Amino acid sequence: MAIIDDFAKFSGLGVNQNKTVIIKSSAFTTADREFFRHGGTRWSKVVLAEDHVYLGILFGRQVDTVRVYKDALTKFTKRIASHRQVILSRSVDHRIIIVNVFLTSIFSYLMQFFILPWKEVVKKVRDMIRKVVISFNGGAFAYVHLVTPTDEFGFKQPLRDLWAAGVAALASKVDLMSFNGMEHPPLLPDKPYLDVARTWSSMLISDHRDAAALDLLHQNHASNAEGRVQVQYEGPAKSRKIYMAAVSDGYRDEVLSESRPTSLTSRLHLRWGLSGLSSAKALRENARDIGKWMPAYIRSNHIKLVFNALATDDKLERHGGKGPPDRRQAGFPCYLCGGGRDSLEHIYLRCEVTNYARHYFHHFIGYHPGLRDCSANTMAVGAFPSNEGEPRLINATLVFNHAVWDHRTVFFKAVPEPPSRDRAALRIAQLGFTLWNKLAPKKWRASPLRSRFQFLSPMPRNRRVIEPVQEDPVAVGDQT
Repeated sequence: MAIIDDFAKFSGLGVNQNKTVIIKSSAFTTADREFFRHGGTRWSKVVLAEDHVYLGILFGRQVDTVRVYKDALTKFTKRIASHRQVILSRSVDHRIIIVNVFLTSIFSYLMQFFILPWKEVVKKVRDMIRKVVISFNGGAFAYVHLVTPTDEFGFKQPLRDLWAAGVAALASKVDLMSFNGMEHPPLLPDKPYLDVARTWSSMLISDHRDAAALDLLHQNHASNAEGRVQVQYEGPAKSRKIYMAAVSDGYRDEVLSESRPTSLTSRLHLRWGLSGLSSAKALRENARDIGKWMPAYIRSNHIKLVFNALATDDKLERHGGKGPPDRRQAGFPCYLCGGGRDSLEHIYLRCEVTNYARHYFHHFIGYHPGLRDCSANTMAVGAFPSNEGEPRLINATLVFNHAVWDHRTVFFKAVPEPPSRDRAALRIAQLGFTLWNKLAPKKWRASPLRSRFQFLSPMPRNRRVIEPVQEDPVAVGDQT
């Protein structure tokens, strides 16, 4: 302080006492307070504080990560409340972008230094995001499917997961290559997270970075066949590689679980009658072949179809009795054919209009898929064996499924009664063909003449429909 006084005298610069705060790593004593009280006119007004914010970070003897993130969480909570109506008025893809840009970015600065508290911050943020981004008040499907990478059956612009982003921000500052060769999973014996009594109370930034690195290196992807750590995290894309590993490995079990009702495996079984983990894995593998040219809204439509998140009359009625009242007495008949019920199972598995439209569509684009042993359920959701279907099939499936839903919602709901089967089917097939020729690579496009003048081959043998598991509508809500 004497040096600062001398510097102020010779430089002519003053000391801003209003911004001078002193904190200690131990409690202030009476002697400390007396020293500053009688330390001269320049320093007598110095504030002795238990904690204070410096460069945006809260420091102090009693500060923990919950307190560090407290203001950021409060700001996030207020902002998501003020943005709620704007978010809800958008498509799911736009909702994700709004959250990525304007909401979770609030934590970006702090998570470069300290681990995000899981219970006090991460879980609360996830729950708030789920309720504004996922339809049916967050009950259409689980949060984890928002953050699933694009090529693993995720949205075209996935939600940026806060926990994985925090791990990437911290672990990217560590030389992860130095762990190669260590027994998996690695540990650093001198770190406080191994002391159960302290329960991770360290506020040293280096400790938080090491803990994030070890959290990442505990995952299966970091182990080689010999049970040793083997990673390649280096170069300019280091942070992105870490993030993708944290999301893919960190949430893979939750996505592919055979017991969680919100997993992809369970949804394919309960909603579409496809049993076994193989269907979920096949769908994720096929998703890698979905072209980058595929618009976000078509990809999102298919994801919502798989999770029964499209607003059919049946879905609306099962969730709150919100089906159209004027159609309730008739049992919400299918808009396309007039028979059956307006549910995804009927529309995509049993409806004759859809089956004929799919046949016409494949004919128009000049592609006749084999896979004769696959059920109608498998073909509808694109969970056919990845080694049997070429990339064109999964892309055609997405485009056709969107054409069906678009025409069901825009055209068929507006007409007094459904047109004839052939006329309705051709209309859907024409829309699908138009989208296909507009979006698909040139090598896959077909001449418009195919949809107008060429002879239509006869309908193939109907594929077997597997009956989905009957769910309790009250217990179906995909709460995370």
